[in-house]
Amino acid sequence: MPRRTPVEFRIARCAWPLLIAVLLAACPAAADPEPDGEEPEAGGVQASYLRIAMAWVEGDPEALAELVHPDGLQVRIGSGGRATSYSPNQAFYFFKNLFRANSTESFDYQRQQQATGPRVHAMAVWHYREAAGDPLRERRLVLLLARAGDAWLLAEINAVR
Repeated sequence: MPRRTPVEFRIARCAWPLLIAVLLAACPAAADPEPDGEEPEAGGVQASYLRIAMAWVEGDPEALAELVHPDGLQVRIGSGGRATSYSPNQAFYFFKNLFRANSTESFDYQRQQQATGPRVHAMAVWHYREAAGDPLRERRLVLLLARAGDAWLLAEINAVR
């Protein structure tokens, strides 16, 4: 028998995408805040966005685990909307299992917030297949990066509908 979800949980779960959309709309976003022809600084937020996207497309769990904040990574991707927390070491296995079960076709940012405070958000679209020959699936993700010293590191990954 399927597990029933309390009404309060369903309402909160339905409101989550709206909350994320409002937060992203209220924050200044820029696709390319770096002046033309200049590389982003090594520890800058744009460099972190780029490293995350490259590692995601390559299915590189080690590279992504290295980009996890020392305080850990909170993930809400699966069904049920439950959050799971991972240490940087545990995050390696999360990403390893994620990429073993899913083949990435693309990972593209739709919005990227400029670094104006200690945390920034980005909205990305991940296209993947669960197995060869399966239909292409799409998952929208909100990534939260938090400052750790001079670096911007991955602190949260949230799936939105």
